[in-house]
Amino acid sequence: MKGFELIYNDQIVTASIERGVISIILSKIDDAIRVNFVGFDSNTNQHLTWFKSIVNESDKIAIKVIDVNQVVEVIDFKPNSRDSFENKLIEYKGLKKYLEKEGLIKKEE
Repeated sequence: MKGFELIYNDQIVTASIERGVISIILSKIDDAIRVNFVGFDSNTNQHLTWFKSIVNESDKIAIKVIDVNQVVEVIDFKPNSRDSFENKLIEYKGLKKYLEKEGLIKKEE
C-alpha cells in the first residue's frame, strides 16, 4: 500500500491508510511552530495522529512517498464526532433545504 514517510531531523515516521486523507501540517501560532502528521481513515471513520512536535530553528523536515508493508503505529485516534445522530440530522436538513432551493426535490407542505 502507498503511504508517506516523514523525516524530522533523525526521526522517521510512516503513515498509510487504505482509504482516507493523510496530512502533514506546519502551523505557527504566536512564536510556536508545530508539525502534525495526521489523517482521517474513511473506513473506520476515525481521526488519526502519527506524530506531532514543536519545530525549532534549523530543524529538517522531508516527506517521501513509499510502499508500506506493515501496520503503522498511531499515537492517538478519535472517532469522528460527525457520526452523532444530531450532526447527521443537521446535515440532512441543510442538504434538504439546498435541494429544495435548487428545485431538485419538491418542498414539503
